[in-house]
Amino acid sequence: MAPCYQRNCVICCHGQVVPLLEEDVNRLVQTGHYDAAFAKVISGWKILQTFDGRCFFFENGRCTAGEFRPKACQLAPIVYNEEEDKVELDERCPHLEDFTITPELETVIRDFARALVKEREYRERTGNF
Repeated sequence: MAPCYQRNCVICCHGQVVPLLEEDVNRLVQTGHYDAAFAKVISGWKILQTFDGRCFFFENGRCTAGEFRPKACQLAPIVYNEEEDKVELDERCPHLEDFTITPELETVIRDFARALVKEREYRERTGNF
C-alpha cells in the first residue's frame, strides 16, 4: 500500500508469518525464483521463508519482490484475525492512521482468508504440498 512505500516502512518484512496462495507462488516463480527457496509448508499452510526473522525477499533495506509480492504483503497491514473472525489493522504498524478498512477491503481480506483455508485443506487431503 502506498503509505508503506511513501515512508519507506519495512516493519512488515520482519518477524511476520506470511501465508502464501498458490497464485503467489506461481507469480514469484515466474520472476526466476525456485519455490523451494522462498516457500515452505508448516501444518498444511504454505508460508514465506524467513531468514534471521527477515523475509526471503527483503534485501538491502527493501522488498525485491516488488509488484510480484504475495497477496498478504499487498494487503498489509490489514489482516484477518481468525480467533475473533475479524478484519483488523496489524497493531505493529506505525502508520495505522493512514489505513481504513472499507467494506470492500474487508470482503477482499475475508475472501483471501477463505482461499488460504481451502488450499490448506486441499494439501492435507491430497498430500500435494
